[in-house]
Amino acid sequence: MGKIKTFLFFTVLFLGLIALGYTILFAHIERLPLQIWDEAHRGVNAQEILKNNEWIVITFDGKPDLYGTKPPLLVWIQAIFMKLFGMGELAIRLPSALSGLGICLILFFALRKYVKNNWVPAIAVLTLLSSLGFVYIHGVRFGDTDPLLTFFIVLISMNFFRFIHFHKNRYLYFSFLFLALATLTKSIAVFMFVPGLIIYGLYRKELVKLIQNKHFWVGIILFIISVGWYYLIREIKLPGYLKAVWNNEIFGRFFNANDGHRENLRFYIDGLINRRFYFWWILLLSPVTFFSDNKNLKKITFYAVITGLSYLLIISISKTKLAWYDLPLYPAFAVLISGTVYTIISFLSRWRFIKNKFIVDLAFLVILPLLFFQPISKIIDFTFNPKQQSWDQDFYYISYYLRDQVENNKILKNCYVLQPEDLGLSPGIPFHLSHMIFYTNILISRGSNIRFIPKELCKPESQVITNSQPCKKYIDENFESEVVESYKNVEVYNLTRRKN
Repeated sequence: MGKIKTFLFFTVLFLGLIALGYTILFAHIERLPLQIWDEAHRGVNAQEILKNNEWIVITFDGKPDLYGTKPPLLVWIQAIFMKLFGMGELAIRLPSALSGLGICLILFFALRKYVKNNWVPAIAVLTLLSSLGFVYIHGVRFGDTDPLLTFFIVLISMNFFRFIHFHKNRYLYFSFLFLALATLTKSIAVFMFVPGLIIYGLYRKELVKLIQNKHFWVGIILFIISVGWYYLIREIKLPGYLKAVWNNEIFGRFFNANDGHRENLRFYIDGLINRRFYFWWILLLSPVTFFSDNKNLKKITFYAVITGLSYLLIISISKTKLAWYDLPLYPAFAVLISGTVYTIISFLSRWRFIKNKFIVDLAFLVILPLLFFQPISKIIDFTFNPKQQSWDQDFYYISYYLRDQVENNKILKNCYVLQPEDLGLSPGIPFHLSHMIFYTNILISRGSNIRFIPKELCKPESQVITNSQPCKKYIDENFESEVVESYKNVEVYNLTRRKN
């Protein structure tokens, strides 16, 4: 009877977490249009893969993309999903949402098996799902490379931990497999997590044995082959690609602030404390875990400390800093939070009672909803009512308008979108327009004749779309026109003739 009750309790707990995870990770995932920079850029890359059937030399605007030089594993997956689900936000964001779900499932089952407890993995999953930095823009609900990278980092970490403690070579091979997949997702970014693994290997006095293990060297060779083939073939097909990788990813980002993304040393810590991680203060209590009577819990939380803090240090000293580069921290911090909260609640629930599993479970059932209600509520509100940042609303209205044309199956003829001058764009390098290009590409594939032009190239007897005040002023001063449609700050003009 006891086993049946335990199974039923586990089933209810697991299904509850799955329902919550689905709501937070997948519900209304298509509501916001594609976001500028990586998400929209990758979306255009995926569209052009299907259009040109070119899977090695990734292109943007029909030309080899030497701005987004990362290997294309994510873009390949997005292109496949476009084949399955059509061109839209779902295909671009689904790989990230599935990565988020995968991270939650890995933590849940790996922790449950290792610490032999249901509450520790449940707390870890709740911590992830309540972390704004994990879920919000550039997180697991958006089509950036970082969620998929984080998924592979979690798999690397878990398999390396198992190898260090159980000495089974299959875990070592799995580590190299996921290291290769992570590299094919975001180049050398995964290697910023490797120093933590080395430090833990030194702490466990296993590093020398690892280096002496022939399977370690076989794994390195397999890794080089698994990753090197792509770089080699792309360099053969597009000479200069490796130089671009060196300048943009290896030397450029770590030693120089790319695109002006220079921040101070406390950038990530401040972000975690002020907005991105609700339970940062519990991290200060994490040493209590080492008083737990669960030896395996102490081992896994110490591993999380080593890997998490080493990664935080490395991204903090890197010159290029962007808020979402901290995404791989959240699974490690979730393990720390789960160990800390479990140890504290277990201690408090046994304070005046003999060890009694019912009392302990009752304490968790009462305390956890109180602890997680507020952050989970905020995340669910964002899920059901996703909004642009207030300073971005005007910027994205034209994306909303173009998406409406796609959803309503409109065919636009002799139509132009005016390039906003304040972005300092060149007509030949429209990377900053990727959030709009994604939708104009769909319209063109359905028979529309629409393209981007500077305002100076406007012609009579055409239709122009703009949300730029300088462009609107130029039209009013130089053309006789009629506003045929308005959407927020977007105006659609029919230009009849030039003014004398």
